[in-house]
Amino acid sequence: AINMVPKAEEALRADPAQLAIPNGRGWTLLHEHALAGSEGIVKLMLELGADPTATTPDGRNAHELATAAGWKRTAALLAG
Repeated sequence: AINMVPKAEEALRADPAQLAIPNGRGWTLLHEHALAGSEGIVKLMLELGADPTATTPDGRNAHELATAAGWKRTAALLAG
């Protein structure tokens, strides 16, 4: 697998506001990467201030998304 953390870190440090901007479905980048099990990216986003309590329009937070998808290590990062 390609390690995308360095590129993501560069982009997020250049524009950290994008961490809080929901996409067209109302999901933040943290929601998307939690669901995908992107452990390194999720850890980076949390370090840069992403809000783990933010919810999707149907009320799920990033921890719940990672847990539902079976990503135990990613869910552990988001547990708190």
